[in-house]
Amino acid sequence: MNPALLESLRTTFVPLGFRPVEPDRAAAPELQRILKRQTWNTNRAIGVFQIEAVPPDFHKVVKRWGWRIAKKVGFFPFFYSLGIQVIVSCKGPVDAKMNLSHCVNKVDNQLAIVQSIFLIDESSSRFMQARTWGQLITGKYQDDIVRCLRQFYKEK
Repeated sequence: MNPALLESLRTTFVPLGFRPVEPDRAAAPELQRILKRQTWNTNRAIGVFQIEAVPPDFHKVVKRWGWRIAKKVGFFPFFYSLGIQVIVSCKGPVDAKMNLSHCVNKVDNQLAIVQSIFLIDESSSRFMQARTWGQLITGKYQDDIVRCLRQFYKEK
């Protein structure tokens, strides 16, 4: 995992009201960092993961990660929803034609939902992304993630 990227994310998001949450490395060793922002009208989290290779059931893995993040940040269903942004750094090559739209939730079920995913291919120094609805509130955070990524990687 690129330590400079982790620092860039921290220095970008902490001033926006996000705070670091210590990940449970025993339960999810691939989870590198969690940032959480909870206000009276928005609840957002950013999870940063490091993997060796993209598994065939990647969309299912991302959904499980979303619930792990939700549990770690204290999400309680039915009181409020949680919008999750997932950043994944993959050491091995990533198929440039991979469709990440299967990794994000299509509808707001008022639970813990993956609103965007950013997949970094460390072998080519490139990244790709997929976003879903909610751009009015969350789009600015997703744009900030892209700005952080563009400091170190090119977009596919």
